[in-house]
Amino acid sequence: MEGNCAIVQSVTEMEASFTLYPNPSNDWVTLSGWEGAAQVTITDVSGRVVREETLRNNRLETASLTDGVYVVSLANGERTSSMRLIVQH
Repeated sequence: MEGNCAIVQSVTEMEASFTLYPNPSNDWVTLSGWEGAAQVTITDVSGRVVREETLRNNRLETASLTDGVYVVSLANGERTSSMRLIVQH
């Protein structure tokens, strides 16, 4: 059909390859199930990046984050995974 085109989007639901605890968190959160180094990106619900850092000791400080819902994304080369984090003080 000339002049017509269709856009098809596919969303694949993937299980996170790590866990966060405690979740909800207030001061610190521990990551379990992720092996090796990783670049951590924390975004708020509007998609704004609020922190970027290198994962050390499988712990992240959350005391400086305001109460709310965040997405914690880990990346190491081509491997990436994300999980929701709730911060409550």
